[in-house]
Amino acid sequence: MKPGKTVSVGDVPPRSRVAGLTGDLAAGAVSALVMLCYAMSLGTMIFSADLARYAMLGVPTALVSCVVTALVIALTSSMRLNIGGPDSNAAAFLAGVAAGVASSVRADGGSAQTLLLTVLIAIALCSLVTGMVLYAIGSSKRSRSLQFLPYPVLGGFLAGTGYLLLAGAFRVMTGEPLHWRTLALLTHLHWLAWLPALVTGVLATILMHTWKHVAALPLTLAFGIVLFYALQRAAGLSIDEARGMGLLLPRAAFRLTGLPELHLGAQLAHGGIDWPAISAHLPESLVVTSASAVTILMNSTAIGAATGEEIDLNREMRVAGLANLASGLLGGMVGYQSFNRSMLNAGVGATSRMAGVFASLACLVLAASPGFVALFPVPVLVGLQLFMGLRLLVQWVVGAWAKLAWYEYLLVPVILGTIAAWGVVIGVVAGVVAACVMFTLLYGRVSCIRMEFDLRTRTSNVERNIEETEALRGLGAQVC
Repeated sequence: MKPGKTVSVGDVPPRSRVAGLTGDLAAGAVSALVMLCYAMSLGTMIFSADLARYAMLGVPTALVSCVVTALVIALTSSMRLNIGGPDSNAAAFLAGVAAGVASSVRADGGSAQTLLLTVLIAIALCSLVTGMVLYAIGSSKRSRSLQFLPYPVLGGFLAGTGYLLLAGAFRVMTGEPLHWRTLALLTHLHWLAWLPALVTGVLATILMHTWKHVAALPLTLAFGIVLFYALQRAAGLSIDEARGMGLLLPRAAFRLTGLPELHLGAQLAHGGIDWPAISAHLPESLVVTSASAVTILMNSTAIGAATGEEIDLNREMRVAGLANLASGLLGGMVGYQSFNRSMLNAGVGATSRMAGVFASLACLVLAASPGFVALFPVPVLVGLQLFMGLRLLVQWVVGAWAKLAWYEYLLVPVILGTIAAWGVVIGVVAGVVAACVMFTLLYGRVSCIRMEFDLRTRTSNVERNIEETEALRGLGAQVC
């Protein structure tokens, strides 16, 4: 079945429908686990530093975005295998908004309850503002003009995405950002932290290149979990000791029944919100919106190129806008289409939109089962991140050399380095500017004259006598 081709249910054999549903269920389950990890890490990142005491409120805020965004994008995206959710690019700026609002509330002498409610309202309003702007961009039909990004820029973005996955895996293992000064922390890790991660990453790489079956990744994760608990038992560690070492996901102090209290109406009903603090940081929410718009364009273009499906960027913008409007009304943070999670969804064996629906529902179920989630080994998820990150880096840093001219290939490591140092938005903008400069320099050397000749090499169609012909031939060099 070719991507994008519409096939009726009656045209698909029953065995194929069962196999497709099995692949969708497996993909949805794996995607939900990854989304849960994103929710925990991004929710904690936003409620960090001075807001660390409220960190566990960040997790349900991110979970709302996971459930709502994944469901809306799965049902309405122009690409069948699209998975959405909160993303680190927007979350990084959102953390700045939350910290700024909290600082303003403290300066105004607000209470702890006022501070918390004001920050939650600011996060929800960021989602609403982002949703309105994204929907307006998509409705104006202006997104498609940005679809034709230079191929090296897209390659640099994907290589940068691979680096960010590796950096995220490093941060999960060590608790510190990836930097040359923090690399020494790897030598202090317990062997149970890195051995299952290494085995999971290597096994996933081998199976995905040799077996290429839809069950390859789920079986790899299952093997990684069994291996971890076997090694944990051999090391003589209890469950609580392993969790204390950061080897298991933390026990989340939230329940599904508490999620409805996050919606915007419930928050507004409490009153005591510092609106001047929110309005003072409103311009910063536009930075979140800008970062989201750029990332959506890059992610959607990359997903379309990787899966072969035709994309409608205007529709993707409108879909992301609707998802953020719904998420904001329910108190969730900004979310949109995710390249990594969509590629994981396709790699596990998803065949239809139902995979995204299953992922959304599974996330909802996991939110109601914090005890079960807390038994999942962190090193196995790190191994999955290592597999995905190295796969992108090898594909675009090594493999792109044979596909691109040398001067085009130079853009890939330049964009990769820029993303590593200053983030995705600056990296993409720098790549587009560099590509434009390169285009100008290369094509500026091409002559605007396609052909040049005179009467000695080309004559007119007029028939002349011998004397006139000889005279024109003698003067041919003077006529061009």
